[in-house]
Amino acid sequence: MELIAISSYEDESSEDGSIEPPARAGFFSGDDEVASRDESNRPGSEPEEEEKEEEEEEEEEVFEAEHLHSPVRVDPRNPLGPGLGPGIDLVRIDNMPSLSSVYTLYAEELVRAISQVNFMATRLDKTELKIVKLTSEVETLKKKLDRQVEISQEMTEETGNARGPEKTTGNKIAMLHDQLERERNKNDAEILFLKEENEKLKTAGWTSFGGRSRR
Repeated sequence: MELIAISSYEDESSEDGSIEPPARAGFFSGDDEVASRDESNRPGSEPEEEEKEEEEEEEEEVFEAEHLHSPVRVDPRNPLGPGLGPGIDLVRIDNMPSLSSVYTLYAEELVRAISQVNFMATRLDKTELKIVKLTSEVETLKKKLDRQVEISQEMTEETGNARGPEKTTGNKIAMLHDQLERERNKNDAEILFLKEENEKLKTAGWTSFGGRSRR
């Protein structure tokens, strides 16, 4: 016979109209059993003991009929559970599942909870590894980008430095081109002048030569 301790309040018994069990409630401790055996061995104590046992059995039956209508009585004013109130009643539970089955259910729930926690921890570790990997890749890309920016700045500076001599050379070429144009124009003018002089000389020579031949 299994026993369980549940909480009961004095006012609850008064409201429900239930009869409180006797102090001993039909249960004996080890010392009481030894004492009862010693008294039963004494002459003249057997009828009294039998009467007491019958009374206790009747009280126990009444108590069980009034209190064992459900496996466990839970007081709504004592949500912490049985055994935590001002009074504790010992009741017999015959229709409750065995403790081994209850422990098995709790163990299965615990195993499932632990496996779920382990699964979440594994996923968290994988996520952290991915974060570390992505962080390193971002750092690498940032370094490459910084290097590209430096190279671009260097090329810009080199281009700016190269533009100075190019401008100077272009100016010199333009000056030389203008000078050559002026010299060519001057030469063209001289050539034109010489051609005109040559034509004049030719005209003058033919005139003089023709006059001599006529004479």
